[in-house]
Amino acid sequence: MTPRGFTIIAVATLVAVVAAGVSITGRSVGKDATLGGAVFPGLIDRVNDVATVVLEHNGGAFTMQRGGGGTWSMKESDGYPVDAAKAKKMVVELADLKLAEAKTSQTGRYVKLQLNDPSEKDSQARRVRLLDAKGAVMAEAILGRIRYDMPGLRSEGVYLRKSNDPQAWLAVGAVSVATAAREWLQRAIVDISEDQVKSADLVHPDGERLSVSKDDPKASNFTLHGIPAGKKLKYETDPNNIASVVEKLELEDARKADKISFAGDKTITATFVTGSGLTLTIKLTKASEKDWIKISAIAPAGSSAVELAGQINARADGWVFEVPGYKAARMRKRMAEIIKDVKPGS
Repeated sequence: MTPRGFTIIAVATLVAVVAAGVSITGRSVGKDATLGGAVFPGLIDRVNDVATVVLEHNGGAFTMQRGGGGTWSMKESDGYPVDAAKAKKMVVELADLKLAEAKTSQTGRYVKLQLNDPSEKDSQARRVRLLDAKGAVMAEAILGRIRYDMPGLRSEGVYLRKSNDPQAWLAVGAVSVATAAREWLQRAIVDISEDQVKSADLVHPDGERLSVSKDDPKASNFTLHGIPAGKKLKYETDPNNIASVVEKLELEDARKADKISFAGDKTITATFVTGSGLTLTIKLTKASEKDWIKISAIAPAGSSAVELAGQINARADGWVFEVPGYKAARMRKRMAEIIKDVKPGS
């Protein structure tokens, strides 16, 4: 979305607020604070000037930076792309907040409203700062508990307090401030449905290979190859779980490729081949108790899969991705885990 589109969203949001007819008086309650007025006066007119969003929470911090063409990236993820629509939406939501009610100014009561310092142990508060291109602070606040029973047409509200100001407030409006990187980054890595996969091979560092395939696309289950005599599958669907690794494969986080080592003695290589000829190669390793992959794709010249291979490589080139544990667990499967003894007479 272009910067002009960003402005259109902001204006549309403002119009919606007016149309909602929120019944709050315009009574002044102190310097820069008027009930029914904006939490951040003038911000709605400057949303296009926001260049950086800093979000601090108990688990750490995110720094999202706007680039050319309205793109956004996350500093802590080595500059991996952020979902621009989500970043813009949060900025507009902050600009849209309206003061509804003055609450406590006693620090001992902040925890109940989730407004204690985000750096404190077990704090559920989130501090948000909006900066312009020169690094000047445009808006800053600690956001706390959400209210879902506000009077009027807009039922959502949020408790907040401005940094360095002890006064807490209840404001009308909702702000989407997720505290996990995956909720902000462009999550999709690859999405190849199970019924498009023809075969999958897992090769462990010690040489053990697990291979599954489905020659008939209409067959219910994949076939596991190399089952030892006297053994059979524990569950007929286990091979399917291996083939479905590349279906809706999404990231938890991302890093530049040189930040994670894929040592040969600690890396599993998974290869997936589709009916259209696309071949996906995924390297899997563990670092700092997290599961990381790097991925590449190839397709025969002239095949229908060439364009898809190019899209996957463009997204993955130069990057490694943290993936959900259940996806990694499927790529770590060994023969002994999915077979059992054949009982006599069975």
